[in-house]
Amino acid sequence: DPFFQAHRPFKEGLRWGELGLHEALARVMRERTRSERCFLHQSEAIAHLLSPEAGPLVVTTGTGSGKTECFLLPVIQNAIEDALAFKKSGITAILVYPMNALANDQEARIAEYLGDSGFGHVTVARYDRSTRQEDRERMRRSPPHILLTNYMMLEYLLVRPADRDDLFANHRCRFVV
Repeated sequence: DPFFQAHRPFKEGLRWGELGLHEALARVMRERTRSERCFLHQSEAIAHLLSPEAGPLVVTTGTGSGKTECFLLPVIQNAIEDALAFKKSGITAILVYPMNALANDQEARIAEYLGDSGFGHVTVARYDRSTRQEDRERMRRSPPHILLTNYMMLEYLLVRPADRDDLFANHRCRFVV
């Protein structure tokens, strides 16, 4: 038998340009979503995470409602601000994923957001079992602004002296997701 399910549209939030995002990043979001406004839960989450009083946050909402942007946009905005202020590399966010496939998808998504907004110099990198030795060494010399990893590799990064000392030496990490 046919199954029908009605779902009400998600409530509108602020305009992308009113969220405290860099104008170029807000433009990317307008183009990507084909909407001037984000959803209310995105608006509230982004405002909270970009505020000076930011703290832990859990967002629960339906599929296709843009949960990822609730944390990803503040992470990217913070990395952009850091790159503009300090003009040097250093970890500003660590995103821990349970599966490498998720990290791969997010790395591409973040790079796309940064590139499309003109901030290609803000770096994102994935550190997992498949990361080549030359890429690991490059990250030690110049840590990314946004680091994607899994919990096992994060433990290695924190206990191995070369990784811990080099990757986290100049970090300005504000987000752990």
